[in-house]
Amino acid sequence: MTLTINVYLHDCRPKHAMRLSSYGPVSEQPSFFGPPEMPMKAPLTNTQQVDFEYAPPVDKAGQPADVQAGSVKLKSSDVTVASVTQDPANPFKGLIKSVGKGACQITISADADLGDGDTEISGEPIDVTVTGGQAVGFGGVTVGTPVEQG
Repeated sequence: MTLTINVYLHDCRPKHAMRLSSYGPVSEQPSFFGPPEMPMKAPLTNTQQVDFEYAPPVDKAGQPADVQAGSVKLKSSDVTVASVTQDPANPFKGLIKSVGKGACQITISADADLGDGDTEISGEPIDVTVTGGQAVGFGGVTVGTPVEQG
């Protein structure tokens, strides 16, 4: 069973709010897109994937703020552990696919300077841990060449 929590901050109106979300088994302690003291965690097996969405950028007052068009980048710190694919329709959304066992981080960054300059901003990373999946059977068997008993 999956638990999804939507908490809206600021004016209590979703149009102008930052959405904080948590996804994961109910037996786990929820984690949120949000303050640095609450990093988002994505525990996956090597056969799983998970989608995610960052809240759009905000200014110092918590109001929606623009970033340079086309500058939002999602990146995996180790593509041998997990890959990330950005949603072409919404640059703040993506899909994390496990690749191999290990740990990595998914990060988001964008250029906040709307002119010719470059002022990079970043969001909280998503900590990804990939473990092996549950065994479902045995692999193949190798039978040696018959020899006479001695």
